[in-house]
Amino acid sequence: MQYRRGFKQESGATLLEIMLVLAIAAALIVMALRQYQVMQMDAYIRQARYNIDTLFQAAAKYYQVNCDKTTGSDGTEKMGTLNPLTTSATIYPVWNSTSGGSLATEHYLIETLPSNPIVDTYAVQFVRHDADRTFQTITGSKKIGTIVIWNIQVTVGLRDTSKANLYLGLLRGDCLSTSINPTGSCFVGAQASGTFIVFERLPSFALAQNETTYWLAKPLVKQFKQMYTTYPIQYLLNTSGQTPAGEQYFLCGG
Repeated sequence: MQYRRGFKQESGATLLEIMLVLAIAAALIVMALRQYQVMQMDAYIRQARYNIDTLFQAAAKYYQVNCDKTTGSDGTEKMGTLNPLTTSATIYPVWNSTSGGSLATEHYLIETLPSNPIVDTYAVQFVRHDADRTFQTITGSKKIGTIVIWNIQVTVGLRDTSKANLYLGLLRGDCLSTSINPTGSCFVGAQASGTFIVFERLPSFALAQNETTYWLAKPLVKQFKQMYTTYPIQYLLNTSGQTPAGEQYFLCGG
C-alpha cells in the first residue's frame, strides 16, 4: 500500500513537471513567433521604403531632363514635358505600377521593384506650385516673372486598406488620399483620411541619404539661367514679368 501511494506521488510530481515544461516551451514559442512577426514586418517596411526612394530618384532624373528644354533623339531642341509652355496642367502623372508610363518607357526607372506583401500598387506624379519671382528696387519689390516648382508625389496603395493610418506612420508618409492620383499637394489642404499613402518631396531632395554639392553651385546656376534663358531684369521690371510670348517663367528651381 505504501509502495502504491509513493508511486502515485512520484507519478503526479512527474506529470506536473511535464506540464510545466510544456507551458514554458509554449510561452517561448509564442514569444519567438511574435519576435519573428516584428522582424518580418520591419523587413516589409524597409523594402517598401526602398521602393519608394527608388521611384523618387527616377522621378528626379525625369524632372532634370524635362523641366525646361530637352534634346530629342534627332538632335533637335524641344520643350520638356514639365515646361509650362508645353503643359498647363498642375498635376502631371508619369507612372503607375499597373498601367506603366513614361518614367519606365523612357528608361528613367530601370529597376524592377521587388514585390511587397503590404503594398498593392505604386504611382508617381508631379504637382505644380507657382510663386512670384520678385526683384527689390528703391521703390519696393516688383514682380519679374513666375517661378514654377514641381514637387514629386509617390502614392502607395495598400493591400489592407484598413491599416492606412498605421502604415502612414510606419512608412513616414506625408498625407493620405482617397485616390492613387491625388488632386493636390500634401502641404496645401492635405487630406486627413483616405486609403492611399502619399509621399511628397522636391526633386532636389529625392533621397535624404544622398549628399550633393549642387546647393553650393545653385546661386551660380540661377545667375547663368537669368543671363542666358530669360529676358533682362530691367526689361522684366518694366513689363511686370511679361514677355512678347507671355509670362516669364523661371524653371528648374531657378
